[in-house]
Amino acid sequence: MPHSMKAEAGQRVRSLPEEASWYLLMYEIYVRQKIEQGVRAAAEGRVVSHEEVRRVLRSVDEHRLDLARFRFVAGHPRLHCP
Repeated sequence: MPHSMKAEAGQRVRSLPEEASWYLLMYEIYVRQKIEQGVRAAAEGRVVSHEEVRRVLRSVDEHRLDLARFRFVAGHPRLHCP
């Protein structure tokens, strides 16, 4: 595995298919940066417990269910009563 950013960038470019787009290269770089940020955050103890993630997702689901009761007609929200 390359140890420098320049060496890793070169390896990533060489690993792309010949027909690769700039978008694909930028995506590869973006994903790598996000992985590095996550590894650093975990090493620094900046993590969220599984229970906290579940609590937040439950809250999002409940909010989504509340929104599902509204129907947007001509730009105006109306309560959907089945």
